[in-house]
Amino acid sequence: MGHSVHDIQEVTCSNGAFSESTAALVLREPKAPAATPFDTSPTGVRVYLRVSPRAALSCCDRIVRDADGRPALRVAVTAPPDGGRANEAVVALLAKEWRVPRSSMTIAAGRTSRRKTLTVAGDPAALMALLNAWAAERLDKSRG
Repeated sequence: MGHSVHDIQEVTCSNGAFSESTAALVLREPKAPAATPFDTSPTGVRVYLRVSPRAALSCCDRIVRDADGRPALRVAVTAPPDGGRANEAVVALLAKEWRVPRSSMTIAAGRTSRRKTLTVAGDPAALMALLNAWAAERLDKSRG
């Protein structure tokens, strides 16, 4: 594994091992990329969701980990799960958040479960760029 100049950190120690004027170079391991609930597919992007129906407020606020460790976007909607109303509310909320057409979004798995897989049809590279930028700007990463 190669290290670049950005992987090197200058450290000044005053605990006796080094004098204050002596600096040691320490190699830092490169940070692993943050796990996201977004995954490309041949026809667009898959988004893994953890949905809470009948919430006090409709929002998507952070990435959580499912029991199996997979990252999922936590989405809360005020609609009840009866008759697919919560699924419709999830699609409407995310279409508005991401500014993509509702018609490009489909619940591909988990229609009756809190764990869902949403597909968004379109150019995978453009959608991943859009979703990653949205996540970096909007999601609370200090929790979860």
